[in-house]
Amino acid sequence: DVVALCLVSAVIVFMIGIFCYWVGVGSFFVNLVDMNAYKDYFLFIPLIAFLIGISKTLESFLAKEKFFKLIATSRVSHTLSQVSFQISYGVFFPTVIGMIGGLLIGNVVKIFMLLRKAGRLLQLPNFRGVFGSARKYRNFPLVTIWSSLISAALANAPVIFISSFHGVLTAGLFALCFRVLQMPVNFIGSSIAQVLYPNAVEADDEGELPQLILAVFRSVTAFVIPVFGVIFIVADDLFVFIFGEAWLDSATFAQLLTPWIIISMYSTTLSILVSVKSQQIHELFFTIGYIVSSVAALALALYYNSIYMTIGLLSLSAVLALAPKV
Repeated sequence: DVVALCLVSAVIVFMIGIFCYWVGVGSFFVNLVDMNAYKDYFLFIPLIAFLIGISKTLESFLAKEKFFKLIATSRVSHTLSQVSFQISYGVFFPTVIGMIGGLLIGNVVKIFMLLRKAGRLLQLPNFRGVFGSARKYRNFPLVTIWSSLISAALANAPVIFISSFHGVLTAGLFALCFRVLQMPVNFIGSSIAQVLYPNAVEADDEGELPQLILAVFRSVTAFVIPVFGVIFIVADDLFVFIFGEAWLDSATFAQLLTPWIIISMYSTTLSILVSVKSQQIHELFFTIGYIVSSVAALALALYYNSIYMTIGLLSLSAVLALAPKV
């Protein structure tokens, strides 16, 4: 019933997205960020959100059933199919449609792989049960939607800010560096969280949750400190070797971003505790605190007018905001 509710929610989000595009909400944001050349592509946003919603729902269901190997395989297939299409299409037709097509194909491949297994396990929903689940969990989306929207805005704010005050090239270097460093967070951290969730629910029922979280914390520390410690030390040589001399500035960016990435690894891994302990209100308060610290960092960055100071302040604000949450 909960799975059916999530799928219905994905359909509703899709319909709301289409409606917003139809009434001109997309045009407003296009004008706001001066991207009129890409106005027509905004129609793909509701479809991509719909596919991601289905993907996340199937992932959560299969994680509950402990099909972790399948989930990991689907994620790898998702990434490979997405990147392969984007690169192949970009070689012959260097347009934004290749990026969008890659997102669509990657998510479709992932959903197909997950649905093959989930389709055998899922049963037809009881509509009374679906409405009962909606009533039972009604506070969950009402609180988390604002936290998610704020988090999405915060994730894109640095790139927009840097692009506006330090140029598009610098913003591109920052975005590439941040994306490269976040890869282990997005893949390893979220994978650990998926595996941890059902075990955390059981451990909470048995009163053994603190011991489980401590063990996970130690495991994450054993990975993140040595790996990112090495990146911090050899960033200059590493980035020049992989990307070339033109990306040397990104090495300094990487060193400044390292504390941010480390704390994000802990935050991503342990984020499932919000759902396990039903602490969505606290999550929203932490997110608001994150906003305050980020705005303060950007205000100081305007005063100093230095790209290195901007990234350093953003990294410091993230550590100050996320450390109490962890």
